[in-house]
Amino acid sequence: MLHRSIPTVWRPTTRCLVRRAFTAARATQVLLSALTALLVYFISLRLFGRKNALLSLAAVAFFPTFIAYSHYLFSETVYTFLLVGLVAHLLARDESPSPGHALAAGFIAGLA
Repeated sequence: MLHRSIPTVWRPTTRCLVRRAFTAARATQVLLSALTALLVYFISLRLFGRKNALLSLAAVAFFPTFIAYSHYLFSETVYTFLLVGLVAHLLARDESPSPGHALAAGFIAGLA
């Protein structure tokens, strides 16, 4: 909602910019949800094999709550993505210990 102190001439432009930013934020949320499902697939593939990884991907991708809330501007979508990314980096660090994986995991944990 626009403030009444905005001159009438600027209101349509402001509405257009706000609407575009809102659409871009929603698209980013949907993208993060899809990337979360993909990360779950790669984590499951590393731990349990291809068959269980596909089952995990399907479970996450078709979970009703995950679908219903993926386009809303909730912080949980970003947090879930960061948390799953943290787990992926920690698993990668266990397979091949390197300071880069540890730094990436620390950075992601700090963002979360």
